[in-house]
Amino acid sequence: MPGSHSHRQLGILSVALITYFNVSGGPWGSEPVLAACGPFVGILAVLLFPWVWCLPLALTFAELFTAFPTDGSFCKWVGVAFGRPMGFHVGYWSWVSGVLIVYAMPLIEPANWFVIRQDRDWGRLLSALYWNYSGFDAAGAYAGEIQSPKTTYPKAMVLTVVMIAFTYIIPFIAIAGADMPHYTTWDDGSYSVIAQMIGGTWLCIWVLISSVFGNLGLYVAEMAKDGFQLAGMADSGLAPPYFAQRHPDTGVPRRAILLAFFIIVFMGMFDFDTILGIDNFLSALSSLVEMSAAVRMRFSHPEIERPYRVNLSDKSLVMAMMLPFTLGIFIMMNELTKSWTSFLLNVIALTLGYLIQKYIERHPYHKYAEIIGAPLHLTDLSEDL
Repeated sequence: MPGSHSHRQLGILSVALITYFNVSGGPWGSEPVLAACGPFVGILAVLLFPWVWCLPLALTFAELFTAFPTDGSFCKWVGVAFGRPMGFHVGYWSWVSGVLIVYAMPLIEPANWFVIRQDRDWGRLLSALYWNYSGFDAAGAYAGEIQSPKTTYPKAMVLTVVMIAFTYIIPFIAIAGADMPHYTTWDDGSYSVIAQMIGGTWLCIWVLISSVFGNLGLYVAEMAKDGFQLAGMADSGLAPPYFAQRHPDTGVPRRAILLAFFIIVFMGMFDFDTILGIDNFLSALSSLVEMSAAVRMRFSHPEIERPYRVNLSDKSLVMAMMLPFTLGIFIMMNELTKSWTSFLLNVIALTLGYLIQKYIERHPYHKYAEIIGAPLHLTDLSEDL
């Protein structure tokens, strides 16, 4: 079937690296985490956030990625949990947010690590944290390309969380300790200025070169994720079949990737804060729906074979997801209400998605694709999704 054509060539390290670049790609853009509330709160936040938000999502999603090992995996299991329209919406929100994303030690004073800003901006802190830690559902965009999903997914997700945590913690300790220039002046892109003041021109050049390669990795990984996700949605009848076509030798969905590229060029007209508001809102919204679907599937479809299963009972899983779910709601509302521009553009994005979904509902491309790993009676249910 479409989406399961591949030779499943991606192993643990490949999945971890691709997910790493979808989520992070380096510390670039993380400067506001320290500037919002001070070095102490910022360092504490990057120590805790991966375990409060990233790991619960990564392992919970891995459970259903292994049950639905096809490209655009999360669109399918959200569709099974909440119906076909929601499967489209979560894919649309995640795809749009993914496209938008693409657009010191010798001088350390340890006392600087414990500075707490008096005029703390918690909304800015969470916005910056989420921006730098979102994207773990990207691993489901190319689930059809994974070797041995049962073992690959959980190990790759844990490895990714650890890699990303160290990516932020190590430079944070260095630049917060040096505090040059003062942390209150830091914003996106300040790493080169900090490097210039700490180590001179050579360190500044090194940081700039590193940021180029880090952003290139993020760009390529995000483009690949967006392409495979759209192709997976097309396989399931949630997008035009035109985008389902893949290269016969490599399996790369070139048409889907080209669409993402053209939208990225268009979004170059908007400033970063506007893009951040749309991206974080849609990404948080899709993550909330995916979390809800993962929990609901434990109760509504316990018979679906899950090669990997989170080692928690159904009720324990509900309790474990309450904290990240509450955090996700706060992030979503913070992004929605941060400005009238953000509110208006997010409403437009949601309305556009609703209209597209209604059009597809009335003019379906084809029947919903067979659900990989599901019992026969669940495959029959797919026609009603």
